[in-house]
Amino acid sequence: MSAPARIREERILRLLVEGTVAETGAGFFRALVGNLGEALQTRGAWVTEYLPESRRLRALAFWLDEGFVALPGSATVAAVETAAPTSPRILSAAELLELEKTNLRRALETAGGKISGPGGVAELLGLPASTVTSRVKALGLRRS
Repeated sequence: MSAPARIREERILRLLVEGTVAETGAGFFRALVGNLGEALQTRGAWVTEYLPESRRLRALAFWLDEGFVALPGSATVAAVETAAPTSPRILSAAELLELEKTNLRRALETAGGKISGPGGVAELLGLPASTVTSRVKALGLRRS
């Protein structure tokens, strides 16, 4: 992750924490969606609760265009359709290799190309630095 992206994520998290820390109950959800919408600079945000017995979502707070939308006491907003559970797909060798390459590339970006030491790729992945170095070379990746 780039430094500007990390700074943006930290700013958003800080805004959410600071904006909700003093709130409880319904006030917490209103503060959460209001601060979330502003932090993400989006037109709207909402928080729902899933009701498994009826397979529906109940709106807890809704913020749109810099204001709160009034919700009736227990506004149910939508039925939820869930797909039947499926067994996990088995990946081919080529897919596994691509997954490893993508994951290692992300780790390199996050660590700024650093392989060993605190915050390095080896620490992030829980692997010896020598293994990371050999995998970077074998997969044709660059550290920068």
